[in-house]
Amino acid sequence: MDLYLVINIDVSNDNFQIYIDTKVASKDEPSFTFKTDAYTPAKGDKYYFLPGVNIPRIKLKDVALKHGVRNVRSIDDATHVFGSNSSLFKMTNRSYEYFVKTADFLEFMEIIKDNVDEYYMEKVTQAFEFYTGDDIILKRSIHTIAMYNVNDNSLKAEILHCNACTDYENTYCYSADSDYVDLFKNLLTKELWSEDALLVHVNGDNAVTIDAEMYDQLADMFKSSDSDNHILAMEIMANSNYKDSLLYLEILFKEFEGPMYNSNTRKHVNFKSLLGYLGKENSMNTNLNDVMDSLTGKGVLTIDMLNILMDRYKDEIERSGDNKYFKIKTVTVNEDTLALLKTNYTYNLLEDYQPVPVDISEEEEVEEFPEIHGDLDDLVGVLPEVALEVPVEEEDLGITYEDIEAAFTNIVRDELKSELIELEEESPEPEEEPNNNQKDATDNFEWF
Repeated sequence: MDLYLVINIDVSNDNFQIYIDTKVASKDEPSFTFKTDAYTPAKGDKYYFLPGVNIPRIKLKDVALKHGVRNVRSIDDATHVFGSNSSLFKMTNRSYEYFVKTADFLEFMEIIKDNVDEYYMEKVTQAFEFYTGDDIILKRSIHTIAMYNVNDNSLKAEILHCNACTDYENTYCYSADSDYVDLFKNLLTKELWSEDALLVHVNGDNAVTIDAEMYDQLADMFKSSDSDNHILAMEIMANSNYKDSLLYLEILFKEFEGPMYNSNTRKHVNFKSLLGYLGKENSMNTNLNDVMDSLTGKGVLTIDMLNILMDRYKDEIERSGDNKYFKIKTVTVNEDTLALLKTNYTYNLLEDYQPVPVDISEEEEVEEFPEIHGDLDDLVGVLPEVALEVPVEEEDLGITYEDIEAAFTNIVRDELKSELIELEEESPEPEEEPNNNQKDATDNFEWF
């Protein structure tokens, strides 16, 4: 939502009076942008809660005692401002308004400036000096004003042909309720946290998590004709770990919205907190798309959750066909037709999902292997790597990695031995006087 100038124009005897106010408003249905970071209470944090936040104050006291946080009455004193999906509904109004481009309105003011008192012209000048909005809001259209309130025909004709008269937008405007105008202006400069971020801490570390087994127990309680069982089931839901229990909480609402609606427990502050977390303050009615909206919106959807939903609702999906989240990918024929064909048959309606390939940088470093030289000492640290890369399974051939390493070592030694023999043959021995006491030169050479 943005800050708009709101202008009301009165005309008496072709003299224009311009009255200017401001409004925090939006042409589009507004929504709060909540921080997505996980929040951990810390000593000294000060909370301000917007209207529509349903956090039980008694439970909040436990958080305050545990972490050293507190509530404040002024948003200016707060370190954390919390809102909910219903906050906007409680803080805004909707009405039809005339939107005119700022430049077109100033052009209109040039046309009528001789018919506007200095006092009002000064007010207009001051209002637009620092105004940066593209549009302003008019209480009445320029066309209506010119047709029914301007007597001077030449002035009327000029006004009727200006852009402010012919180019305007009459549409819904969402604006701050009069009780929350100042609060909205403060919110324009504040970071906003969803109550969800705090609710995960409210029920404490020992809050129950609703899993498949717990769901079956709660389902039996809702199926009971005893309303006390309904109340107890709703209290367990309200005091559960919301995020970890989200899948089965949504399934409970899908299956048992009726008993919940008929119970006065739905008006209890604890249960209203759960409704606020799930965005069900206005309606507890839940369909499969609502379940998926919740799981994806809270960022907890997994393949296991999809499998659970498919196991439960595959017949419903089959009957309804494509919807927001579930698409029919393949079609087959009935069993009699398959028996006639004597084979399985499927027809693909959708192509398989292809993950986006990861680009490999051309500059990515390539592992380099050291060259093997004549000296066997150079092989230290290399042989295990070479052995590990040989694509042979030990179980298949009965060969161990030690066997491979030994064989490789023998190959290298044989090659080195051959090289040394060739070197000896190529290099003539020096002529020396015979010495009977001297041993053969090859006697001290260690063959590998």
